[in-house]
Amino acid sequence: MKKLGLINYEGDCLVAIKSDNGIIIKDQHGVELQTMIVPELYGFIDGLIDIVDSREISWNYPRASKDSKPSYSMIYNFVKDIK
Repeated sequence: MKKLGLINYEGDCLVAIKSDNGIIIKDQHGVELQTMIVPELYGFIDGLIDIVDSREISWNYPRASKDSKPSYSMIYNFVKDIK
């Protein structure tokens, strides 16, 4: 799995993409917001880090609807081989 939709409301609002340098986070407009390492991604998943998109919308993972997020097993499978 090369990419994973993190929050999806009728389309991916935030998507994580594997790269050689870590995990690139893009918003629904295709704008690259930041590059994270695995612990930072888990910080977002745990609600310790918010991600602000290119339209200044702040996304907090735990506050997003359960139906809009991937399962924890999908997140694990996405990050398990990232060094």
